[in-house]
Amino acid sequence: MHANYTALEKMTRKQLITELATHKSSQSKYKEVFDSILCVVARVNNDGLIEMLSPSIYALTGYTAKELIGKKAIDFYVDPNEMDHLITLVNDRGRCQNYHLSVLTKTGDVKIVSIDAKFYKDRHGNNLGLESVIRDITLQKKVEETLIANTVLLDESQHMAHLGDWSWDIAEDKMKWSSELFKIFGVNREEFNASYESFLELSHPEDKDRLQKNLQRILEGQINELHFEERILRKSGEVRYLESWSKVIRDDNGKPLKMFGICLDITDKKKAKKKILESKKQFQVLFENTSDARLICKNDTIVNVNSAFLELYRYESKASIIGQSISSIFVTPVEDDNLKNQISDNRLIPDGWSRANHLRKDGSRFVSEIRSSKIQYAGKPHFQVISNDITERHEMEERIQLTTGLLKESEKIAHLGHFNWFAKTGELIWSDEVYRICGVNIDVVPSIRYSMSLIHSDDLSYVKENLKLAIQRVKEYKLDHRIVRADDCRTVWIQTEIQPDFDANGNLKSLLGIVLDVTEYRNSQATILHIEDEFRSIYENAYSGIPLIDLNGKFIKANQRFIEMLGYSEQELLNMTILDITYPDDVEDTKKQLADLISGEISHVEIEKRYIKKTGGEIICHTALAAPIGVTDTPDFLIASLTDITGEKQTQSILRAISEIQSSFIGASGAEEIFRKMLKTLMNLTHSQIGFINEVKEREGKKYLVSRATSAQFDSGISEGTKVVLSDMTFKMLTSGEAIISSLDEFEDSSPLRQDLHNLMILPLFNNTQLVGVIGVASYKGCCVGDNLILLQPFLSTCATLITTHKNDLKITAEQLETERLKEAFTNELEMKVAERTEDLQKMQKELSISLEKEKVLGDLKSRFVSTASHQFRTPLTVIQSNMGILSMQLDRMNDDIKPIFEKTNNRIVGQIKRMTTMMNDVLILGKINAGSIIPELELTNIIDSCRDIMFNYNEIQDDKRQLKLTIEGEPFSLNIDSGLFTHAVSNFISNAFKYSLNRPAPEMKLIFDDESIQLFIIDYGLGIPPKDIVNLFEPFYRGSNVSEISGTGLGTSIAKEYVELNNGTIDVNSKINEGTEIILTFKK
Repeated sequence: MHANYTALEKMTRKQLITELATHKSSQSKYKEVFDSILCVVARVNNDGLIEMLSPSIYALTGYTAKELIGKKAIDFYVDPNEMDHLITLVNDRGRCQNYHLSVLTKTGDVKIVSIDAKFYKDRHGNNLGLESVIRDITLQKKVEETLIANTVLLDESQHMAHLGDWSWDIAEDKMKWSSELFKIFGVNREEFNASYESFLELSHPEDKDRLQKNLQRILEGQINELHFEERILRKSGEVRYLESWSKVIRDDNGKPLKMFGICLDITDKKKAKKKILESKKQFQVLFENTSDARLICKNDTIVNVNSAFLELYRYESKASIIGQSISSIFVTPVEDDNLKNQISDNRLIPDGWSRANHLRKDGSRFVSEIRSSKIQYAGKPHFQVISNDITERHEMEERIQLTTGLLKESEKIAHLGHFNWFAKTGELIWSDEVYRICGVNIDVVPSIRYSMSLIHSDDLSYVKENLKLAIQRVKEYKLDHRIVRADDCRTVWIQTEIQPDFDANGNLKSLLGIVLDVTEYRNSQATILHIEDEFRSIYENAYSGIPLIDLNGKFIKANQRFIEMLGYSEQELLNMTILDITYPDDVEDTKKQLADLISGEISHVEIEKRYIKKTGGEIICHTALAAPIGVTDTPDFLIASLTDITGEKQTQSILRAISEIQSSFIGASGAEEIFRKMLKTLMNLTHSQIGFINEVKEREGKKYLVSRATSAQFDSGISEGTKVVLSDMTFKMLTSGEAIISSLDEFEDSSPLRQDLHNLMILPLFNNTQLVGVIGVASYKGCCVGDNLILLQPFLSTCATLITTHKNDLKITAEQLETERLKEAFTNELEMKVAERTEDLQKMQKELSISLEKEKVLGDLKSRFVSTASHQFRTPLTVIQSNMGILSMQLDRMNDDIKPIFEKTNNRIVGQIKRMTTMMNDVLILGKINAGSIIPELELTNIIDSCRDIMFNYNEIQDDKRQLKLTIEGEPFSLNIDSGLFTHAVSNFISNAFKYSLNRPAPEMKLIFDDESIQLFIIDYGLGIPPKDIVNLFEPFYRGSNVSEISGTGLGTSIAKEYVELNNGTIDVNSKINEGTEIILTFKK
């Protein structure tokens, strides 16, 4: 000090003044820099008192430096122990960096700061206290907390919704999977390397080609987004179904850089039909701090920088940057000129933060957050610019924004929302989807009280009790309950799951909740149960017998009507097969029909079939057999529908039999022919194997039988014409009017009637009250006669009348008067018998009407059943057809050996689907017609134009080059018809014309106009229709006997006929076998 004083003494006054001015200028310069530092620079002495603070303390705490200097530092720490801990760290390490603690502001708020600290010393090396650089990181901490909260929420949301997300860096071929995605794919994160190839390996083999094609389309720039369904194959062999969304991010030149996607596990939805899915998304983000860099510039020229700036911008020394233009350092070529202009015009806004893409010396880019302010530097105005590398933070914020967007989109897709409640503040936060679910305006600030007010009054106590138990940690909170929406007062079902969060002392901190709208799911379940009940009711109360049969022909279920028809109990039927109840003569045909149904050669068959009841009797049923296709493209079981038409058939047979014996009587050459015809006809009616007919005569007061006819197998030892006198007991038994029905087991083996026969029926023939004959029939074991004696009475009466008439014919004498008298008597008697038969027939007609009325009821039930079943069949058929379409897209990628097999199988499946779909549509149309719900919309229509449109449409699609032709005769005019129904009907007939005339000349159409009508002829040169089939041609499901090898449903012509008649038209059919068919549609003017 003495030396310095000596030096000062030697200075002249002028030199001393100059030195003092220089020193003062230097102090001013450094003071300006110190005052402009944004970070807080502080010194705290060994007594814990604040000794020095930079002015920037005001921005951090609201205190000025003057207010704090001399105060204890720990008074401003939230935790006073932090000061001792900080001093300990500096003692141990020599300095401490990036130490985080909380400080109090003047307003009482808490801010989080980062401290770099070391001891400051005197010139002898003694510690004077702690010197610190303090940075405000409160915003950074909030961003981190937000990111962590979103990450936890997204993880939990994805777990609940079975939703995973992924990202793929295309250039580096690196993928990132969310935790839930690993679970969905059934792989362990530690053992599985997530990459595109490993992802592709887990894809279902049949979906890989499609996935690769879609990827190629993205890479080639054809599309930017994808939304598709896919399947994956877990290592365990389990197939899972996913609904996936993906999006590509490209650079300015369109080159793909990254792809992001989400995968929603929809396996449960596939299995349960209409199950509501939970979904969530996650993107993992990172957040890192960076230090700041500073420079001082004059106008556009850099005059000074610090070392952090050199490191950030990668310059070797200050000399390499000082003197350069700030615009060439900060602004990339693509930046807007606005920043340059602000710098050059001294218009930088003080204390304003902005972001920009900056350029380092080596050409690399980064995102910078800059702040500028005016300062006095070296006694002149300058700008100070602070720059921080926030590239990672910027990417993190973008990820947060993307994650938030994905979370919102996930919630919207899955109707799933979330909420947070904070115990300290009582604040409740709803996501947008919760607002939508509850029907609450987005401007409403929710609260616990308000949320409870939305809960249905019947569920409120239940919800409160469970929430209380969850907070007490007694049980988890996961409930289904109702709420009443605020906007429309509609009641909806929601599923809520709440997870309480506790602090280290066990105090409740917050509640994190998930809200899922399950109204649609619950309604779907209720609908399914209702449909099942309706199906069960229709099935059990159907007028038709409906059994289910396994592929071995064994019964697996039967409705009540089927049990009543056959007479077996349900348990007995479950131990039987369909062949056990089939009439013996029909067994082989039934076996073939079952085999064809199971193999897929035919999809259904409709026949009239005989069955054997438990009693041994025969029943005739209209039988429809079908083989529903299962998930393996093969039938799982067979379903049959049996309608009892025994009475109808027997009535028809008896009426036909009466007509036959009456015709035979008129044209018979003698008595022998008459009696043989009666016996043969009765044996056919009763399905008997042997029989006899005897005539009763009287002579000298005694009754005796005369054998008139016997079957070839019957050998009683009595020849035809032999007379056998009746005992009084036998005559009394026969004249009682009762039929004699007995089992032939009662006869001894030596009896001529045994012959392995089972049943015997002897029927007396009465003309009024007079016994005129006896007719008997018998059957072998396994068959039964006499099930419907009442139906046989008209036939027996006719036989008696004819026998009596025959007797009367024999009594005619040569005398004309006697002949006329007898003729008149015969006529009167015949008329009386005809009247009696007419009465009998009228009675039968009444019974037949009742039967038809029952059949109508059956038809209504069947229409409901078929309509419902048709709708249920169409959904899986549509799904199968869509999947086959997707598989066909991969044909080019298949092995050459597999292609022919796949094409053959695919064509067969698609063909069957189209046929089944057509049949279902036709069944629905037929149901509507029967219900009377199709009403024609008549309008004036040009028939020629309609026919030409039909012709052009068919000529466009014909594969065999045949062309339909149209000819017109007469003066054309228009008709009031429903053109849609007309086109449908004509198209069906033309389709049949082509289908049943393959390899023959093309069908033709001919329009003939006359004064009263229009006739449309549809002519083909094909197989023709057998005469016996024409009468049933337009019956539903009826198909000609000569077209069994050609596919069809038997519904098209029936619908076409109904459509023609709805247009007030008629149909006539002319056909010859192997020459062709002519369909004539006539419409009156």
